[in-house]
Order: sequence, then structure tokens, then C-alpha cells
Amino acid sequence: MSDYPTPETLSHQSLAPILDKLHVLLENLPNQLPSKPVNGPDASHYASLVGYQPDEDLVELTGSKAGALNMHLERLFGHAARSMGDGTLLILERGPSVCALYYILYKHCNKYPNDNMLKKWVIDVVKGAEKVYNTHQINHLKEHNFDAFQDAVSSSLAGSLGAQLEASESSKSSSSQPSKLPNSNLQAMFSDTGLVTRQGTLNLAPLQAAGKKAKAKDTKKFQNSVDHIIMRLICVRGLVPNILDSREWKELMNKLNDVYKPSSSDVFRDKYIPQEAVFVRNIQMELLKNKENLI
Repeated sequence: MSDYPTPETLSHQSLAPILDKLHVLLENLPNQLPSKPVNGPDASHYASLVGYQPDEDLVELTGSKAGALNMHLERLFGHAARSMGDGTLLILERGPSVCALYYILYKHCNKYPNDNMLKKWVIDVVKGAEKVYNTHQINHLKEHNFDAFQDAVSSSLAGSLGAQLEASESSKSSSSQPSKLPNSNLQAMFSDTGLVTRQGTLNLAPLQAAGKKAKAKDTKKFQNSVDHIIMRLICVRGLVPNILDSREWKELMNKLNDVYKPSSSDVFRDKYIPQEAVFVRNIQMELLKNKENLI
């Protein structure tokens, strides 16, 4: 298992990647662990974490919601769980119930960034998850580079069609107000070192370059917009990706607009759809982090 700093020496900023690691570990617990439903006669041992709300009596007893969570987790994992054997928490199941623990700790750690008790729970649960991977000899996440993982997620977010179109619209709205150039700038533009030459003729090169740049930008935006619609047809309406490689599809796209260059099914399968999945999931996660009673 990895070594972690003590909660007392761990800053809130340094806790963030450990929380990210906790998220990935819990979401990918080995299939050897049972997965149980939230409700029913054979409900999950961790069902109380789904839609968790602090018990008012525990809040009054401990004096805080963080204290109430601490007592709830002690009851859930056992009061002596961290003091018996090797001191590692036992994680008995996989599935949505135990995964809810990440969201609870994430929310409370952000609300109470200096609470060392919460930091200790984060570290202890990560160690418990790592022990599960070690026990079942699952190496693909045990040796996972979480910095590289975050870099890959960030890259996918920025490269997704949805993110690019969103940024384009944002840029368009921010630049919708016409800007006024100072007289000095206007004079410089049309001075003998600007667009007007010493002989008094207009130098078109800068204007042509600017026009080409603007056209290329518009073409890329149009290409992304069409590809985004096609991607939605694949993911939402069941369009078969292989159609995109057919001669008839390319003929149709060329007939509708010869500016659009049809993207292959491989590009959608290997690039656009995975990147968009990361983009959409990130939006979902940000929305869910601020919600309660998600059952």
C-alpha cells in the first residue's frame, strides 16, 4: 500500500489528489467483491451512505456535522476496525452504496477543510481499497499514476466536441460587443508602416492573412458542430457508425455542404465519443456534488 502523510500535515490542496484516487478506487473495485442492492432483504452493508444525512442527535452530541459523520462511519465500519489487526478498514462490497462514501467525504472535506478527522477517514478508506486490490492481485489500478490520470481527463475534457463548441459560443458572446480602437491605433494601422504603403496603395497581405485565419476558424467550428450532431445520432439514436465510411454517406455529406469533410467511424469510436463521455461525466459530477438525497 502507498504511504500517506499524517492528517495533521496534510493541506486541503494536498488532499485533493487523494480524494481523486479514492474516487477511482471505489468505482473500480474488483468483481470478486459482491455487489448488493440499496434496498431489499439482502441490502448492502453500506446502504446508509446513499442519500446520507447527518443524524440530528449525533450532531447535537458531537457538536458538528463532521463529528456526526465520524460516529456514523465508526458504527458502519466498526469502532475497533482501525485498531485491530493491521489497522486497515475492511471493504466488503463494491457498487453504488460504497461509492457514495466518496461523495460524502468530498462534500464534508470541502465544507470543513481543516478537519483532520475527515482527512484520516479519506486516507483510511483509500488504504482499505488498496488492500482489496492487493488481496485479489489486481495491478492495473494498484500501480495507477493518478497525476497522469488527471492529465488525461483534463486533455479529454478540453478536446471533446462539446467543450470546443461551448468555448466557441462563450468566446462569441464575450466578443459580441464592438470594440473601439483609439485614434493612435487607427493611425498606426494606416500609416506607411501599416496597411498603406509609402506609395499610397493598400497592402492587402495582412487583411488576407486575417481573412484566411477567420475562415479556417469558422470552418473548424462548422466541422465540429456537424460531427457533434452525428455523434449524438450514434449515441442517442443508434446510428450505426460503419455507415459513416460508406460511399453513399460521403456523397450525401458532399451534396449537403462541400465545406464539411466527413470524419471516419474510427475517429468517432476512438476519439470523439470517449472524449465526450469524459466531458459529460464531468458535468454530471459537478452537478451531483451539490445535491443531496440522491436515491
